[in-house]
Amino acid sequence: MKIFHKVFICMFSASIVTGTIALCVLVIEQSKALEKDIHRNYLSLAGVMSKSIEAGYLAGKWPFETLAEAQKHGKIVFWLVAKPDGEVILASNSSMWGKKLSDEYLSSTIKSFDIRFKGETVRLIIYPLEITEEGKNWIFCMGYSLEPIIDARNLLLERGLISFAVLTILVAIVSFLLSRDISEPITKISKAALSVARGDLDQYVTIRTDGEILQLADNFNKMVRDLKKQRNELKKLLKQKDEFIYQLGHDLKTPLTPISALLPLIIEREKDPKQKELLDVVLRNVNYMKKLVMDTLELAKLNAPSTKFDLKRVNLSSVVERVLYNNKPLFMENGINAENKVREDIFVKADELRLEEVLNNLISNAVKCMPDGGNLTVSAEEKGKEVVVHVKDTGIGLTSEEKERIFDEFYKVDRSRHDLGSTGLGLTICKRIIEKHGGKIWAESEGKNKGTTISFTLPACR
Repeated sequence: MKIFHKVFICMFSASIVTGTIALCVLVIEQSKALEKDIHRNYLSLAGVMSKSIEAGYLAGKWPFETLAEAQKHGKIVFWLVAKPDGEVILASNSSMWGKKLSDEYLSSTIKSFDIRFKGETVRLIIYPLEITEEGKNWIFCMGYSLEPIIDARNLLLERGLISFAVLTILVAIVSFLLSRDISEPITKISKAALSVARGDLDQYVTIRTDGEILQLADNFNKMVRDLKKQRNELKKLLKQKDEFIYQLGHDLKTPLTPISALLPLIIEREKDPKQKELLDVVLRNVNYMKKLVMDTLELAKLNAPSTKFDLKRVNLSSVVERVLYNNKPLFMENGINAENKVREDIFVKADELRLEEVLNNLISNAVKCMPDGGNLTVSAEEKGKEVVVHVKDTGIGLTSEEKERIFDEFYKVDRSRHDLGSTGLGLTICKRIIEKHGGKIWAESEGKNKGTTISFTLPACR
């Protein structure tokens, strides 16, 4: 029995340590994920509000109602718009109008950092607008409260510390008072903790005992309930964001449709060349806004859980060949040699129309990156249960920062920031489509002027 007890003590101690590690990892990862998701959500909201402001600027009317509605979606403390010299010309609080921002707030890139605002710590997002004055961008700033993140983080840390303390006490008690009747509850808690660490929050531990193990189970169950509640709140917030984007897209699409239809007729009847040139500029911007709205609606639709794909066995080489053939005029116009290197015996499980959409987006993006012509190659390889597809070009290449951010919403590389044919959502849509297939997508480049390879995975279907 002494040997049995020693082995038993070691086994249960290992279970406690495993449970402690799992709980600590869970608390840390959930805290990081919560903060990251909330920041990403506000960053996307800032992007949408920025586009609304740019649209209002072009239309000659600030979209106060749209901005006020956007401010309701979360704890936005304030927002403002400033000229390149720092002068605030528009803000959620009229007392801020006419004030000057210091140089640290004037940035040509998207930035975020914490500031003190009226005695409260606020996360500030600086978003450069595509409105320029003497070659410099206007700035959109939005500050949101960190209270939900701080409260959630403190709650997670508190529960984690309580659980760790209880587990430490249990290890000391088990080493002296080990008996067979505690093996079952320890095993239950350990298994439930590991399931939670894998993301399964539908866990509830029932213990038929008392003392510290029952306290541990109660704390564990309370922690899981709190985590589940926070996850549901996060899902609700993300759903509200998608609903807002979808509604905003429809509201913008309605007036743009007749405008884009009537402008060509007006241009055709106009005799004055200068007036025609101005009308052409308006038409290009209207078409850009229309494409931006359509891409935004497409992205919102892909984010919706109800969106389902028609997955079936698809010959990858045939789809690639068809897409390359349809883009042949584009290749000829830009002096690009396109080649299909996908073997004819490779099949994938995919939605064929969505797969064509991904390939068209990637090819269109590659063509833009080869202004002086070049070579474009589509290839694929089988790796276990997956097929890895590569779209390689010999274009301008990417920096390390661009590789990390190229799939972010509304992000554009430097040369395409003022390209009205690019909305900054094409690669984001590709990412959502590939993720809906259960795959992943990434970019590889050795640097500027060394070409780019976009790769993504799809389930193999033999």
